[in-house]
Amino acid sequence: MTLSDALKKRWKLLIAILGIVVIIFIAYSIWAHQASVGWGTNSQIDIIEINESVVPQGNIVHLNEEDFKKFPKLAPVIRDKTQRIRGVSNDGKRITYTIFLTDEERVEITSLYFPPNPDNLERFFEYNGKYFAYDFPIIS
Repeated sequence: MTLSDALKKRWKLLIAILGIVVIIFIAYSIWAHQASVGWGTNSQIDIIEINESVVPQGNIVHLNEEDFKKFPKLAPVIRDKTQRIRGVSNDGKRITYTIFLTDEERVEITSLYFPPNPDNLERFFEYNGKYFAYDFPIIS
């Protein structure tokens, strides 16, 4: 074996190791992104924007900027309108969004926005005159 053959084998080994490291890094980056947007979590909450001129009847939580600081996952749906729509009702009056929650976020949102409801009334967020129906987080 000549010196150039030995160098070629070392380069091939180095490139193979580097390729494996890059693949592992990419896989980890994808997994970390999925976790940051809520994939891989075990609960979710549906928020339904109500496009009607009628004020809904039920428990209404009037949101402000402090609420978006406490629970930032509400902002893309309610304030910023950047969350991807999950569905629209046939009449177009209700737009559904889904927020995926970690266990800690589920506990936090439950403590913030689910006070006792003895009359079993529907729950709504209100922000700048728009109403959004919501219910307990679904654990899957």
